[in-house]
Amino acid sequence: MRAHRIVIVGVLGVLLVIGLISYGYEHSDARADKKAEELITKLETAGLPAPASKKTITRVLGDDGGAVCDDPGAALKKAQLDAQLVNGASFVGQRPIRASTNLIRGGLIVLSVYCPDRLDDVADKIGDYTSDATDKE
Repeated sequence: MRAHRIVIVGVLGVLLVIGLISYGYEHSDARADKKAEELITKLETAGLPAPASKKTITRVLGDDGGAVCDDPGAALKKAQLDAQLVNGASFVGQRPIRASTNLIRGGLIVLSVYCPDRLDDVADKIGDYTSDATDKE
């Protein structure tokens, strides 16, 4: 009889752990969906297209912004952004470009939705870029 009780308690313990993990996942998924909807709404209100589907945004950014909110004002993040704002050539032919105004606005909107507490750090650094309307705007 004692062995049966141990097995039953063990099975109930495993089911409890699975239930807790599943509940947390569903709750996080619902928050991520809500954040993705908020982002898409804010982008559309600003006249910008959503960069991806709601499902993709939910998977990439989750409910906390993921890598986007991981110290966005840091020097490494700025260097990565600088490397993306070039003409597309490599090595010697590579030149900086005027950043698209919409690209910068869209990035700030993403930060305002997922990590508004970090927005001021980035907004100060954005002023260093030369931006202009581009052909796609």
